[in-house]
Parts: sequence; C-alpha cells; structure tokens
Amino acid sequence: MIKLAKNKRKKTKRTDTLKSTMKFEVMGLVLIALAAIAIANLGAVGKSSVLFVRFFMGEWYILLLLGVMVSGFYLMIKRSIPVFLKRQLIGIYFLTASILLLSHVKLFENLAGGGPFEKPSVISNTWELFWMEVRGAASTSDLGGGMFGAILFAASYFLFDQAGSRICVLIFILIGIILLTGKSLGDTLGKVFGTVTRFMSEQWQAFIDDMKTWNQDKKEKRKKSVLNQKKSKNLKNENPYAKRNLSRSLRR
Repeated sequence: MIKLAKNKRKKTKRTDTLKSTMKFEVMGLVLIALAAIAIANLGAVGKSSVLFVRFFMGEWYILLLLGVMVSGFYLMIKRSIPVFLKRQLIGIYFLTASILLLSHVKLFENLAGGGPFEKPSVISNTWELFWMEVRGAASTSDLGGGMFGAILFAASYFLFDQAGSRICVLIFILIGIILLTGKSLGDTLGKVFGTVTRFMSEQWQAFIDDMKTWNQDKKEKRKKSVLNQKKSKNLKNENPYAKRNLSRSLRR
C-alpha cells in the first residue's frame, strides 16, 4: 500500500510538471506567433494587432512586438513568467521612453508648421490622428510615440516647456544607460572617454606613420630622379667623345 501511494505521488508530480511545461510552451508559442503575424502584417489579425500596438507606441510599435516575441521565447526556455521590473529592463524602459518622447516632440513640431491646432491638448490631438489613420483619412501616417509618447510629451511640456522636453529625453537616456549597464555615470563616461581618446591617439599615430612613409617615399623618388638626371648628363657628355673617336678612326 505504501509503495502504491508513493507511485501515485510520483505520477501526480510528473503530470503536474508536464502540465506546467506544456502551459508555458503553449503560451510562448502563442505570443511568438502573434508577434510574428503582427510584424509581417498578415491578414486581419496582423493589421488589427499593428493598429492596437501603434495606438500605444506609435511609429515604434515594432519594439513592443519584439518584446512580446522575446517574452514568448523566455516562457518556452525558462518555463516561468518573466520578471518585468528588473534593473536592466527598467533601463530599457527609460531608453524606450526617451525615443517615444523625442518622436512625439518632432511630430508636433512638424504639425505646428501647418498652423495652430483646434485643440491644445496633445493627448486629444494624438487620439484624433490615430482614428484618422484607422479611417484612412490621415494625410500622414506618422503617429510619433503613440499614446505613451503623448502622455510623456504632455507632462514634460506642462512642466518644462518644449525645450525642457528635449532635456528630459537626454536625462531618460542617461538614466537608461546607468540602469542597463549597472555602472555609475562617471565610470561609464570615463570608459567612453578612454576608448575615444585611445581611438584618436591610435588614428593620430597611424597618420604620423603614414606621413613618415610618404616623406621617405618622396625622398627616395627625388634621389632616383637626381641619379637619373646625372646618368643622362653623363651619357650626353660621353657621346661627343665617342663621335670624335669614330671620326678620327675613319680618317685614318
């Protein structure tokens, strides 16, 4: 009886692990398939998925689809739900936010060239641009950074104005790099500066070496030309003597 109970427990454990692995693999395959269909823009599902993602991410919708695909692979390989609040991922979020904000700043700079807006709200104008694209009535397909970009631009414009929004982009990039690399800004800038100075010094040394070889080649060419000129002069000087000897021998 004890052996039968142990066998039953083992079987239940195996079935539970099999179910969990199958569950994660199926979820991963579904996510990868949806992302691939959306990236390829296949059929009604692909087009509707692209529109749905473009609403949030605008012109950078491909980043979210690639993230979904990576999450699908993670579910299949690791067989666990990914942690979305890791330090490196938060750094990627900040870098993505900087891209979306900058895209939206540029979008509204281009739109402002056509005249003033009917509604001053950035979010409502982005909403209208999206539905105009859905209906096919938009003159341009540019959505900037989507609704996420609109929220970021509305907040930064309200707090810091348009020039301050560009400063926010730079700050987001720096925060993203620090969180992604896990190193302080001073260390990162020191490494970047060190690599740049090393590259510049190597290029400068290579330039100096090239100039030295060029000067040496030039000197050698000059020496050769001088020697050739001397030889030609010697030949010219020797020729009249040879002619005189020939004439004398003929007279004799």
